[in-house]
Amino acid sequence: MPAQHQIEYCHVDTKTGEILEGPMALPQNWGSVAGFCNLRGKDLVKYNWYPVRDDGVVATGEEYVLMFLPEHGVVIKAPIGNRIFRGGQRYAVIQLYKMFEFFTTLAFFSPVLGKVYKFPNAPCEHVHRQNCLMANEDYSCLAETQDRKWVRVTVPHKDIPSLIKDAVAVHNQQLEKMDAAIEDVKSCSQAELLALLDTNFADYYG
Repeated sequence: MPAQHQIEYCHVDTKTGEILEGPMALPQNWGSVAGFCNLRGKDLVKYNWYPVRDDGVVATGEEYVLMFLPEHGVVIKAPIGNRIFRGGQRYAVIQLYKMFEFFTTLAFFSPVLGKVYKFPNAPCEHVHRQNCLMANEDYSCLAETQDRKWVRVTVPHKDIPSLIKDAVAVHNQQLEKMDAAIEDVKSCSQAELLALLDTNFADYYG
């Protein structure tokens, strides 16, 4: 097994997606190519060798299956899963949760001040808004104007619930996207699942 920091590779049948060799460190010599381990990028792709992407989905010692994503030019490790989400399905759901977490922290638009601003949406801002609401204090933050200028704005205490309601609406929109994607993941074929993963769920998060 290669050292922890070393990239693993797989030899792939690109017509079927079958993993022929790997994951492993590149062999010293392969076929008629001496010094094969020194090849990188397009030179490896020419021989249908692709890197294995480690995105932390499979825990150390956990069983996994390998899936080739041709558009990304990588091989991924997917957990074996359970009776509900198997292999690639479980991997897809984990990726969806990661995307959901990311998109729910993006800034959101609100007309709470009469003029539309883009308000920060990080967890610390949620806490600060709630604290201001509980303490009967106005909420101040750096917001973005529609022409992309950053300005300091203050939302009066009485209007904080409206701002929170706008944040909730955006959160729920992302939740609906994730729910729709998960339902499709449950019912799609292996080929359809690979297409979804290859496009980073563009139909939902494009």
